[in-house]
Amino acid sequence: MTFVEMTKEEKEILIKNKNIGDEQFNHPFTWLMERIEKQSRNRNLGLTDEKYFETLTEEQLMQAWVHPETIKVVDE
Repeated sequence: MTFVEMTKEEKEILIKNKNIGDEQFNHPFTWLMERIEKQSRNRNLGLTDEKYFETLTEEQLMQAWVHPETIKVVDE
């Protein structure tokens, strides 16, 4: 099994965003990717210092989204 390494805060963000909404509707993965892209644009414009998920590929994020049990929390 391949683990996806991320910080505790990144894991909390991913899980929280996945579980927003009622039990029968969770946000789709594309919604998370759009939020990450918006964060990146804002950072490039100097509007935020947030740097979440920068070291992860889209494939790693998808794996963590679909199989959160593969997330391995590491220090920053």
